[in-house]
Amino acid sequence: MQASLEWIDIDKILPNPLNPRKDHSIKSNEMQDIINSKGWEEGITCYKNREYYIILSGHRRWYAAKTMGALQLPIFIVEPPKNEAEELDRLGSVQGGQVDWSPYEWAKFTYDTWKNLNEISYSELSKKLGVTQGLITARIRVYQYYPRIEVEDKLENGMYSITMLYYINLWINKLNKYNKTVVESLGEDFIRKQLLKKYENKCFNSQIVNDKSLVNSNNSQEIINFLTDITKKLSDCQLDIISKNQAKNNDFLQNNLIVNTTTNDIKK
Repeated sequence: MQASLEWIDIDKILPNPLNPRKDHSIKSNEMQDIINSKGWEEGITCYKNREYYIILSGHRRWYAAKTMGALQLPIFIVEPPKNEAEELDRLGSVQGGQVDWSPYEWAKFTYDTWKNLNEISYSELSKKLGVTQGLITARIRVYQYYPRIEVEDKLENGMYSITMLYYINLWINKLNKYNKTVVESLGEDFIRKQLLKKYENKCFNSQIVNDKSLVNSNNSQEIINFLTDITKKLSDCQLDIISKNQAKNNDFLQNNLIVNTTTNDIKK
């Protein structure tokens, strides 16, 4: 099928259900100003599905035009995708360079693509999407772990980052492994929400991914104190643990010295 440009009734044009962006009204006023001042410099991209046209690229322009009361839109009609996996692939390829998807929307797109490709390896998906394997891992884990309402807006405004949310998830996983009683007593939902508040309060940075002293601590109360106080810094807790361990070591050495001296005295 040869791509063609046609003017189509706006009521016949539908948003793509696979598009990760759920709010098409973002920056709609600016988009309306552009359309009013410059007109339609290019059409939106759609494929035909029975009597309707499904958008592959141009959701914000479609929404802005609909809001303005436009009756028709210029659209490029292209070959329909053969399956959902191909549709996701084309949606990302077309949109990626033109639309400022939010970090959460990219996480959803990455996850949906991975599922539709029968959960191929992160390495393969990394090559397919042209991003690092680490970012693929972080996007999928974040999308799987956090409720959308909990993180989407703060990812959008830069308060959160995909990488830091992934590191928090890794820390909770380690806590589950080494101090499961703490997780069972507080509840994982509570711990996750508290860590997000502490993240907002700058109580830790990316070094949380390297934390071993607190998350592996034998003293559950130290961990509980850290989690329940949203102003307590991870670094302070780590210093407390180091200081206590040094004090214990000093006591041990002092006791050994006393014992050795006493033993020597007895031998004499």
